[in-house]
Amino acid sequence: MRTLSAVFKHVKRLATGRLMVALSLGIVLGASFVGISVYAVHETSQDAFCLSCHEMTYVEHRGWIHSSHRYGTLGVRAQCQDCHIPPGFWPTMWTKIRDGSKDVYVHTFGQADPAKMDWRHLRHVARRKVSDSACRRCHTNLVARGLGLQAIMAHRQYLRGLGKKRCVDCHNNDVRGASDPALVQTKNIGGSR
Repeated sequence: MRTLSAVFKHVKRLATGRLMVALSLGIVLGASFVGISVYAVHETSQDAFCLSCHEMTYVEHRGWIHSSHRYGTLGVRAQCQDCHIPPGFWPTMWTKIRDGSKDVYVHTFGQADPAKMDWRHLRHVARRKVSDSACRRCHTNLVARGLGLQAIMAHRQYLRGLGKKRCVDCHNNDVRGASDPALVQTKNIGGSR
């Protein structure tokens, strides 16, 4: 009997030791995964990362650099993530996974030559993905002094939930600037300018 009791104590001690090692390893690996994930989300939200692909550099120089969002009248500079990543943890993660995967695929295997890209289609797709909640993070007062009567009336209708217009439906040239049509003049814009 005594030997059986000693065997159980030995097995219990081994199991407890292994459990502690497994828990410790799990905690270290879990914390490492969270830390790396937070760092990756932060780094991939920076303008330098977004503009590191040559096709996005083209968009920067032909559109955003000429818009009020680069250097607004109040001195505020919109970052890529301000418009293209919706607020909130899950919407952010979903957008980064969906759009990031697509962007990597297109850049690696698809049509990544700016001169051959269908900018008219891409402009439409990009506008569809800009959420009103992203616009409203910065643009909080939609009936501010100095707005024209037509703008105030349209914004009041929007705030009341009347109609189906989104911010980018009316403010289409404010986002990427007046030179944005240069991106959509023709499908093949490589030799157009």
